Amino acid sequence: MQRIISFLGKNLLVIGLVSLISLSGAFFVAVQPSYATVAQERMSNSSKKDQTPEQAYEQVVKEAKDAVNNPQALDEAYDQDQKAHKQEQGGLLEGAKKALEKVTNAD
Repeated sequence: MQRIISFLGKNLLVIGLVSLISLSGAFFVAVQPSYATVAQERMSNSSKKDQTPEQAYEQVVKEAKDAVNNPQALDEAYDQDQKAHKQEQGGLLEGAKKALEKVTNAD
């Protein structure tokens, strides 16, 4: 009698654990990122809708060759990007300074 009870107890424990594991799988649904849709949205937003992948590749290769052959143009583009970044950051810093002055003058 004792053997039968211990045998049933072990089987019920295994069945219970398996059912809990399978049930927990229903609650944890993995959401996989869809990078393909992000790339597709970027391509649809750009003006390169009419280009085939081969044409886009050729254009990228041409731009890379031009950048290698003319490093001054690359430096100019970099300087323009830096100026734009400084203007954006400068606006943030000015706004922070004004806010800080308002807070300190309010006392």
